[in-house]
Amino acid sequence: MHLVYRKNTPCKAFTDAANVEKHTVEGPHPAANPSLHIQKIAPILGPDDAVWTLSALDVVAIGHLLTRGKVFTDRIISIAGPGVLPNCIGYFKVRNGFPVSALVAGRIPKGSMRFISGDPLMGKKVDIDDFMGFSETAFTVIPEGEEREFLHFMGLGGNKYSFSRAYISGHMDSKKRSYDFTTNQHGEHRAFIDSALYDKVMPLDVPTMLLVKAVMAEDFDRAEELGLLDVDSEDFALPTFVCPSKMEMTEIIKGGLRRHGKQ
Repeated sequence: MHLVYRKNTPCKAFTDAANVEKHTVEGPHPAANPSLHIQKIAPILGPDDAVWTLSALDVVAIGHLLTRGKVFTDRIISIAGPGVLPNCIGYFKVRNGFPVSALVAGRIPKGSMRFISGDPLMGKKVDIDDFMGFSETAFTVIPEGEEREFLHFMGLGGNKYSFSRAYISGHMDSKKRSYDFTTNQHGEHRAFIDSALYDKVMPLDVPTMLLVKAVMAEDFDRAEELGLLDVDSEDFALPTFVCPSKMEMTEIIKGGLRRHGKQ
């Protein structure tokens, strides 16, 4: 049993844990991805290998059920995003499956907003009459990008995020800048054009574009050779975010893993 936790954590529950092999990680997302831990610690060697993972919240829920005989329903969630009023962003204690309408009441400005149960990369779109997902610990609100910019492709783009440096903002120090993100993708779906771009943000040691193409072609023998068994859909969240071709890689991999499992 392997236990992975943040380096230099003061939490005794992790540092004093017994009968486990301890590992530490540091850095921003995707340092906490289970797929990354598995590949680095105990790689999957074949389709018959089975690996079970639990989050800290899962362990708390199981322990609460076994010791108290009750289902653990408390959640500490973050409410954030450019669609939330600045003084309403923060962490809040709610119950599992909390209604969206109560979360957004008095916290969002007027206008069309996208409600996301989860984080912006892997969360699920919900409506105001829906409820938070069972395992989600974040609620995000992003303005809908419904207005099209006139001749936007001819602009320098000094105020637009650009990982590929297509806009002038991509040549500036992005750590010192903030961007007003909306749901607008600023482009249409098109063919893959730059494989090296995805590998810069892919946390795992896999050829991102080649693996996605193999899954799209349903060549699962080739996909296994390229690392399909090592990945989960969330590992492709950052490549999807920076993709200039607007490929929904997370959905492609999710569907590919399901089809592969049925073989």
